[in-house]
Amino acid sequence: MTAPVVHHMQNRVMARFHRADAVRPDSARTLEELGQRESLVFKYLCRRGVIVQAGPGRFYLDPVREQEFRRRRFWFVVAVIGIGLFIGFLAIVLALVLR
Repeated sequence: MTAPVVHHMQNRVMARFHRADAVRPDSARTLEELGQRESLVFKYLCRRGVIVQAGPGRFYLDPVREQEFRRRRFWFVVAVIGIGLFIGFLAIVLALVLR
């Protein structure tokens, strides 16, 4: 899967929790209630602490961890784009110098 597809899928999973108001331990829901399957994206968000298990089979979204996750993801994308632009610029400069 490409990065934009994964990004979109992560957003969809997190949105399901927001729509169900499953953002606190006392409002945790089952995957069936959320219409969510135990996908790779879901498991990844659990490993990152964005989605937390509140009890047997009940999960909620931690809003603080979600914001941290979104911030890290944003800066990672900015860094990758910046490095790509720098390499492109360097390639152009080298091509002009080595003519």
